[in-house]
Amino acid sequence: MIDISICIPTYNNKHILYNCLKSIFDKTKGITIEVIVCDDSSVDGTAGMLAADFPEVRLVKNQIRQGYTKTINRAIREARGDKILLLNNDTVFIDNPLSGLNDYLIKHAETGAVTCKMLNIDGSLQRGFNVRRFPDLWYMLWEALMLDRIFPKQFLTRHFSMLDFNPDLLQEVDQPAATFLLVRKTVLKRIGLLDENLPNFYNDVDLCLRIRKAGWKIVYHPGASIYHHGGGSYLLLPKKDAMLNNYRDRFAFVHKHFGLGSLTVLKTVLMIGMIIRILSFLGIFYLVKYKLLSLKNVTPANSWEAIKSYKGVLELCLR
Repeated sequence: MIDISICIPTYNNKHILYNCLKSIFDKTKGITIEVIVCDDSSVDGTAGMLAADFPEVRLVKNQIRQGYTKTINRAIREARGDKILLLNNDTVFIDNPLSGLNDYLIKHAETGAVTCKMLNIDGSLQRGFNVRRFPDLWYMLWEALMLDRIFPKQFLTRHFSMLDFNPDLLQEVDQPAATFLLVRKTVLKRIGLLDENLPNFYNDVDLCLRIRKAGWKIVYHPGASIYHHGGGSYLLLPKKDAMLNNYRDRFAFVHKHFGLGSLTVLKTVLMIGMIIRILSFLGIFYLVKYKLLSLKNVTPANSWEAIKSYKGVLELCLR
């Protein structure tokens, strides 16, 4: 019997994936695992690296680009383990995180999924990312108007991002990032896999929400830790594409869980937010272009790219 199937999606991240896999095989003790990598049509020699350095890894390869959700789902369908670890390729194991988490799920039948402590490479906690509360429409409207950036310490921002989170306390949580999420296979059989209508973003939020609605707990366990580089394959996406993907999936999530009325409200407020962003960056563009303002890492070129990205989101709201 396989205790845990580790499912890793990857796209043109051969070197990052190598470090992830090496840490898995170096650190994992006391349990039986299988590792399944689903390669989303990489062209950087990922398959050759796996064959040479990790022949025990099961490789599944997409012939054309499918996106995160379809890729991780394909890996899950190949899994034979009692539990499924959703794992990003930009992670590195510290010590032996899976053994304790596996024991925890064995002893706590009411828990459907468990996550660990996620750290930056310097050892600091990834606060605001590791775990969050479920988003509601009020927070999305707050974010649409950029109020989360203007008032980063205000209640709504702190509440959603769990900035008051105690990382040393074992606790039930809403929404861990699927960067590292250990889920019972029986849970996925009951509620289904990740929603492929959310191809890149919000799929983990939706999954956690469905786990909770089905009656299982989701737990953060501070006794297990990983390093997380952050970004992964999405560092390879142009910013405009990443932004459009994010908002497209956000709209699908809101429509699914809050309804058409809430989606209409969100799009209306977001259009106001995008117009404010466009006007702000137009001003910055001309001030920087004619050297009336100097800002670090801000150029006329990247200011114009930001304007085009916001215009793309504005057009998306009108569809």
